[in-house]
This record gives sequence, C-alpha cells and structure tokens, in this order.
Amino acid sequence: MQRLNWSGLGRGTISAGFIAALVVGCVRLPHINDATVALLMVLWIVGVAIRWGWAEALTTAIVGGICFDYFFLGPPGFAITAPEYGVALAAFVVTACTTARLAARLKRHEIEAVGRQAETEKLYRLVNAML
Repeated sequence: MQRLNWSGLGRGTISAGFIAALVVGCVRLPHINDATVALLMVLWIVGVAIRWGWAEALTTAIVGGICFDYFFLGPPGFAITAPEYGVALAAFVVTACTTARLAARLKRHEIEAVGRQAETEKLYRLVNAML
C-alpha cells in the first residue's frame, strides 16, 4: 500500500479546516466553554506541529486564533478588543512554532542516532570478519 504524500498546502488546508470545524462544532454545544475549546485547539496544534511541521502548525494556529476570536471572544466578529484576546492568539502561534521546532530537533536526533547505530553495526561486522 502506497502512503499518501500530501503537499504542505494540502496539509495546511486540512489542519486549518479541521480546527475551524472544531470551533464551529464547539459553538453548537452548549456545555463547552472557552477554556475547553482553547485546550482542544492547542492539542490539535501540537499534533499538527509534531506530525507535519511548523508551517502547517502556524497556519492552523492563525486560523484557530481567528475562529476563536470570532466565535468566543468579546463581541461577535473580528475584533481583538482586549489584550487578553491578543494573548490567546499569541499563545496559539508560540505553541505551534515551539512544538514544531522541538519535534524537528527530535527527528534530526533520531536520524543521527540511526546513522550512528548503522556505523556501529558495520564496525562490529568488520571486527568479527577480521577475527
């Protein structure tokens, strides 16, 4: 089975669409408050950052921040009227960038570790062949 190879634009669109659907879905449920929606969005942004990278996570964070502002903060509409609302958007963006950077670093370290392991195995086979 061949794995699907999504382009960055497609992945960004999928992740941003999902977070918009998440926010709109949460608006329809009466027992979900702002904090719950914000935490669900942060979890999704972290997952996107780990799986796909910083560009998709940043797109998701910006779309999530705009949707969160429109549906949950202050008067309905697009207006960051209080500093707290700007802080919410900044928190989404910082979470996306930081998590993506850490995930990229972990992937790089994993690749280096696999390379070192392969070198060690080659040396081990060489020593065994010499003996």
